Amino acid sequence: MSDTSGQARPEAGFTLIELLVSLALLVLMLTLINGAFGFGLRAWEMTDEIERVQSVEAFRNMLGQRLGEALPLTSSDERGVLQLAFSGGPDRLEFVTPMPARAGLPAGLYQATLSLAGADRRQLTLALAPLLSANRPAEGPGHGPAAIDGVAAFAVRYYGTPDGQAEPQWADEWLDRKALPRLVAVGVRFAPGDRRSWAPFTAELRLRVAPSGPG
Repeated sequence: MSDTSGQARPEAGFTLIELLVSLALLVLMLTLINGAFGFGLRAWEMTDEIERVQSVEAFRNMLGQRLGEALPLTSSDERGVLQLAFSGGPDRLEFVTPMPARAGLPAGLYQATLSLAGADRRQLTLALAPLLSANRPAEGPGHGPAAIDGVAAFAVRYYGTPDGQAEPQWADEWLDRKALPRLVAVGVRFAPGDRRSWAPFTAELRLRVAPSGPG
């Protein structure tokens, strides 16, 4: 008998059209995955940027509140001379402010110190240390410092009536004075390329002592 099954059978495997369709689908999937990854990365960067901006605002709010409640306390030195518990320089500020109970620490008076910290001095820090009865910082734990990183420049200025003068004026320091300044302005500049900004900041010291003399 003759073999009638000699017709050609299609071989197993992909045809050229099927291969092209598969490659097209693969390219489309890779494009979608790459787009989703890029979107997620941008969303992550935006979230991080928002948190950094919010940290600047939180720092400004805390600094403004603490300065607004700065107290005109005095203490005597070794010679018995009364000194105001306020020391202001162009790049460092120390003052006394009340703090409510927080994070397991009792309410009380704290010495606030605003300065640049860190190994590269690029971290603006507001540290809070509890005070002893003699208006001196205690050695116990204080509130965790508030800080913002990446600060390229930082300067403080003071507005008030200097001792023995009648007219208030701006000064780069406020040392050994008999009264607190009326205003404290803090300027901060971030490193180039940093999207954060520091709007003009001026805090009014509401509990200052009226300066002696005319004015």
